[in-house]
Amino acid sequence: MPVLNLATLRTELGQKIKKTSLANVRVDRWLNAAVEDVCRALDADHLLDETTVTTASGIRLYFIPDCQPSGIVQIIDTTNQIILTKLDEEDVERIDPSRDDSGNARFYNGYNYSEYEGVPLAAATVDIVSSTADTAQVRITGIVSGVSDTEIITLNGVTVATGTKSFSAIHGVRKAATTTGKVTVNVNDTSNTVIANIAPAALIRQYQPFRVWNVPDAADSLRVRFFRLPRPMINAEDVPDVSSNEFHELVLIGAAIRGHRDLFDHDVAQKVLIEEWSPFIQQFARRQGKNRTDRSPVMGGSNIDEYSSLLPSTYGYPVDF
Repeated sequence: MPVLNLATLRTELGQKIKKTSLANVRVDRWLNAAVEDVCRALDADHLLDETTVTTASGIRLYFIPDCQPSGIVQIIDTTNQIILTKLDEEDVERIDPSRDDSGNARFYNGYNYSEYEGVPLAAATVDIVSSTADTAQVRITGIVSGVSDTEIITLNGVTVATGTKSFSAIHGVRKAATTTGKVTVNVNDTSNTVIANIAPAALIRQYQPFRVWNVPDAADSLRVRFFRLPRPMINAEDVPDVSSNEFHELVLIGAAIRGHRDLFDHDVAQKVLIEEWSPFIQQFARRQGKNRTDRSPVMGGSNIDEYSSLLPSTYGYPVDF
């Protein structure tokens, strides 16, 4: 299978769905969504990535940028040589209702996908700046004087633009339009904490939040392995972020399904699904044999019974499971 770049995929998709005059923005959305569909359907081990998160004393909540929803595979405390085990928050509360036991983090749990990375430690205004001469508007949402509020700040190119409202918490940062350069948003205080770095073609930066327990009492280093998001195709020369060229055709098929559905050709979409998409996936599954499983490689639920012998002896009091 030859390599299909975005320019070729646009042309091929237009011919496949018999719509050759559609705007690229619409076609690109179908193609990039299809890349994500393919990565979910296949064993997308090429998306495995890792990053380092440093804990702070008294802080349980941390964030991983560009991680798939619930895409955390493993967390290791490399400072104390501890492999953290996934434990649901409800189970943490059964063991430690106040959720304030401190020490080395031993468990973690992920929850709903998030748009923001963190909050200012104290009320402060927000700075925004682009790496190029951009003038798009950026909307900041969060808490001002104890209530939900919002502020629009206009980029001033490579010169820092500062808002006027003092936010005690940031709930979202959104660009009104794509930009030429990367946009950096940070808290205008002594820490100069970066809230988000937003890529030119993106409107927001997405994060996978996770909590740890015990509550860290020191700055320990956590190595987090996770499934990253596929890189979007933006430029004509970009190719699908899938593990092999043979799956470029599958991206085209998946985009055709989405395109037909979007154009209300539901019968045709179903036909493509049954006659093209499903046989491809089934063939792949047979080729993978025992290496393929229906179980997702990302986080599953915790099994509290698995820890029933560990937790009481570790924490010194009985737990009723």
